[in-house]
Amino acid sequence: MDDRIHFGLGGAQRADSLEVVWPDGRQQLLTDVPADRVLALRQRDATAKQESDRAAPTPDRMFRPMNAGTGLQYEHSEKTFVDYSVQPLLPYMLSRQGPPLAVGDVTGNGLDDVFIGGAAGFPCILFIQREDGSFVEST
Repeated sequence: MDDRIHFGLGGAQRADSLEVVWPDGRQQLLTDVPADRVLALRQRDATAKQESDRAAPTPDRMFRPMNAGTGLQYEHSEKTFVDYSVQPLLPYMLSRQGPPLAVGDVTGNGLDDVFIGGAAGFPCILFIQREDGSFVEST
């Protein structure tokens, strides 16, 4: 699967501007960008951080550290399997992508519960979140 980012411009032949803000805060601004082009941008070519009227997300707003007592007690296991033995044209081994994960309020108590799918031959697990933020494995 192609991992390049695509921008749809509709019928426009050019993009007025394209602004890239890199994770370290440096920026790049391209103007009058023609449509139907592949652009290769490098973070090292970005300019110094500039003041912006946009509020940058603060780490405590997005994520909070968890202590070992409240975190999920989970270790993924799977059997060794070479995907190419069965499907030689795969671009990468799908069995090495890790388990599927879903988050949602299964119990209806307003807290996010976590479902982790199991590999072939291993069970999936549902973790229910408690009021104190810790998780307990559902039976």
